[in-house]
Amino acid sequence: MQRVYSHPNPLLVAHWRNLLEEEGIRCQVRNLDLLAGAGELAPTGVWPELWVERPTDHARACRLIEEMLH
Repeated sequence: MQRVYSHPNPLLVAHWRNLLEEEGIRCQVRNLDLLAGAGELAPTGVWPELWVERPTDHARACRLIEEMLH
């Protein structure tokens, strides 16, 4: 598995997961439970993260996210 996106807003991470899954890319959201550790852990270390399950989907997922952001 490889990380493709991270953001402090869990709703935005879930939105990207939904969009990637519509494109046939299986993925998972991680670190949702770490938000409670904010202030005691590194700020970006507790952000929710989006990970793709298949390494072959990593480049495509990154490209889709980049295209949709712009």
